[in-house]
Amino acid sequence: MPVQTVNLQIRLPDNIYNQARESNLLTSKAIEDLLQTEIRKRNVEKLFTLLEQLDSRVQVPLDESDVNAEIEAVRLEKNK
Repeated sequence: MPVQTVNLQIRLPDNIYNQARESNLLTSKAIEDLLQTEIRKRNVEKLFTLLEQLDSRVQVPLDESDVNAEIEAVRLEKNK
């Protein structure tokens, strides 16, 4: 897989910087892992959003009794 070099400069509060440094989170590998995790998380969120949109568009098929009830309701409405 091709690799790109990116130079990042970020400002962190001292306590966050110290904790990240002590936890080896400021390495290229650690930042790559953090980014990959966030990308996966956002992709899952997008998928669930799309599934919710699709679910709201899908109508449950009516069975015969439902169809008959709808027909009867229309007939009653026409006869008013």
